Amino acid sequence: MSQRNEDEQLKPLDPSTGDNPIQTEEKPQAQGFEGFSYNEDVMKFELPPLPDPLPKCKAALEKFVVPKESDLVRRSFMPLRTHPDPLIEAYFENVTETGKSRLPWELVRPAFLWKVKSCMDEMVRWHRQREGPDSVDLSEGSENKRMYDFILEKAAKFEAAPFTWQRICELLNSPSRHYRKADKYFRALDKTINVVTTVSEDGRRMTGNPPYSSETPDVYSIEQLFFGQKVTGSPNTKDQLEPLDMSRKRTYCSDEEAPKNEESDEEMEF
Repeated sequence: MSQRNEDEQLKPLDPSTGDNPIQTEEKPQAQGFEGFSYNEDVMKFELPPLPDPLPKCKAALEKFVVPKESDLVRRSFMPLRTHPDPLIEAYFENVTETGKSRLPWELVRPAFLWKVKSCMDEMVRWHRQREGPDSVDLSEGSENKRMYDFILEKAAKFEAAPFTWQRICELLNSPSRHYRKADKYFRALDKTINVVTTVSEDGRRMTGNPPYSSETPDVYSIEQLFFGQKVTGSPNTKDQLEPLDMSRKRTYCSDEEAPKNEESDEEMEF
């Protein structure tokens, strides 16, 4: 091979010329609709917030009526029937998401009482449909009947949304999603509804305790705490201080002389 051919083979390619077969072309940035760039703005893109369903739910609750059993409907794949007005069901679903009632209890109470009874009846119907008519015992004196009556009675006594309102609405929104047997569903409702504390529309606790009175003194003198016991009135009155009987005190020199407590920690049974 001649020297000229060897030099041509060893000569490096000039990237500025068109002899370079491995030229990289800069790819244009992918563009979406209306100038939306996927490479830069995809992480910043946010869907607009959904409208609040509460106003429509409030209007539906204001005209709520207990439906006939023949008017109940099944939606999607759920085996239990629900209210024909979807906005009634949407309210309980909204509570599961927000955790708050956001509506006056007087407005929610009729739909709540119907929903509790309807869910229990539907769970019994679905259970018997799968496992036979005698699979759920609701006769008088049975445990299922006791829980059934207690849940309805407890629900009717609430004067505001219970403290477990969000969990109750979760059980009412889709019972068959978590339970397949009526008795287990009754127990879950029984535990959740058996509360005393209630909450306001915005979720604040309403304990029902009497207001605090500042007339009763909170701080007493150390002399009063040591030498006497407050009876009534002001602690500064000597006649109202009952002195301790120091004659009953006895000093023990050792642990052996001290009488043993009959109700010691070792003998106490909890």
